[in-house]
Amino acid sequence: MFMVSIPKKRLRHAVDRVTMRRRVREAYRLLRPTIVPPPEDGQPTIHLAFLYVANQPEPFDRVEKAVERILRKIFPGT
Repeated sequence: MFMVSIPKKRLRHAVDRVTMRRRVREAYRLLRPTIVPPPEDGQPTIHLAFLYVANQPEPFDRVEKAVERILRKIFPGT
């Protein structure tokens, strides 16, 4: 399970917040099968939260690289 938070203080326009939320979700969706290991029986479920801290919308390729870097730090063996 994961959560994406785009603060209104950072991105004032709702359309920008929705765009960035979609970009982060899509990057996670594409990277999850290759980086995040499937949970095993008896293993606790991992909850992730992504908090957007930039002051302007970023392109998808930059968001994807950032999400990949974060996931590789959390799951280093993959």
